[in-house]
Amino acid sequence: MVRFAASMLALVALWLCTSCPALAQSSESADEIPPLELPLPERAPGNGGGADEIPDLGDAPVDKPKAPVDLNDDTPARASDDDRRESVLDRSEPEDLFDGYEGQYEHNDQIIDDYLAPIYSSGEWFDCGAWFVDLDFILMHRTVGRGATLGIDPVNGALRPLITDNAGFRIEPGGRIKAGVFLGRDTHNRDAIIEMEYMGGFEWETGTQLTSVGGVAGLGILTALDPVFTNNALFVPTIGGFNNSTDQRFDYGADLHSLELNARLRHRLGRDRMVAMPDGSWSRQLASGMVPSYFIGLRYLSSQENLTWTSRRSDLPLDQYRGDYLIDTSNDLVGFHIGGDLRMQYKNWNGSVHGKVGSHVNFGEIRRFIQSNDPTPNRIVFNEPLINVQNDEVMAVALELGFHSAYHINPKITIRTSYEMLWINGLALAPQQLTFETSRARIDLGGNVFYQGLTSGIEVVW
Repeated sequence: MVRFAASMLALVALWLCTSCPALAQSSESADEIPPLELPLPERAPGNGGGADEIPDLGDAPVDKPKAPVDLNDDTPARASDDDRRESVLDRSEPEDLFDGYEGQYEHNDQIIDDYLAPIYSSGEWFDCGAWFVDLDFILMHRTVGRGATLGIDPVNGALRPLITDNAGFRIEPGGRIKAGVFLGRDTHNRDAIIEMEYMGGFEWETGTQLTSVGGVAGLGILTALDPVFTNNALFVPTIGGFNNSTDQRFDYGADLHSLELNARLRHRLGRDRMVAMPDGSWSRQLASGMVPSYFIGLRYLSSQENLTWTSRRSDLPLDQYRGDYLIDTSNDLVGFHIGGDLRMQYKNWNGSVHGKVGSHVNFGEIRRFIQSNDPTPNRIVFNEPLINVQNDEVMAVALELGFHSAYHINPKITIRTSYEMLWINGLALAPQQLTFETSRARIDLGGNVFYQGLTSGIEVVW
């Protein structure tokens, strides 16, 4: 038993001595993993290779640096054998890629073309200066207003009248000039503009004549403005020089001048759009759209009229029989107006509509001149000319509407044409001031006229 126990103790001691290094090795591997080393492939002696030999695939492809592109070289770029995957951006001309909208910047004393289109609006091309001027040629027509009957020639129960609106005004030429300055732009992409505009140069004239059918043997031409005139029965004329005449004529003229000073806010177009072309290039194009503007300002309108009415007898000299009636009217309108326009802007042209409404005070004035001779007894004559002046004030309204189209020759020069209308109410028209009861008459400021015309002109910005 003793030998057996001693033998077992010796075996246990031997096992512990041989197993302790392994236990220490296992404890260290739990905290730190030794690096993994892969075996290198075995190569067979000589130039030949075994099954595990890595084959020689040759040199890896190397990107060769491209030569700089000469932008002044007109030779079209073509793909080479060394670079068959060349981008279309490298083959295309810069002006073809971006429609000439390239930018430039300075780097190391060299001007470098930047063909990546910046995000901004080509609307900067329009109204791109500090000043502008518009010159327009206008063909304008004007109505004659409410007509006044001057004389009547009774013929066999029929009446042949002489009325001031028997003959209308012809189309007359005129002009307009507008100049303005851009003050700056606000945070809402609107230009602030101060502009001054003048329109004028129109001279409308009309007139006609009435000759009595019966001549000196008949009743002659009777004056419809005689205070005792009636269409229902014959009467004994009271106004000398304008009744029983053989010839009567009137000549009627008018003009128009307009001066205004406006403060305007005008929007600009938004950002351009980027368009992919069929060849893979990109083009920056103007994004068409509506461009509104609105303004407020002061306006002065002047309308002067004159009417000359003459009455004669063919069998009597002027010192025995004559009738002359002259009327001059002056309308000076001063006030303010508001308005605006809406423009559809495209790359090369635009179309717009504009309107304005104004409230004015009309300082109206009329001058009458009457002179007459008549050998018939008991008639009122004006051997000494009667000169009468009257004036008054009244509120007047002016409404304007126009349709415009324009073509941009370049961003600085634009040609344009338009159709425009103007209506003014509250005027003293010359035919409505005719009366022989001057002591009871008042200036009539209830007239209205309508203007319409075609314009063509040019706009220059610098």
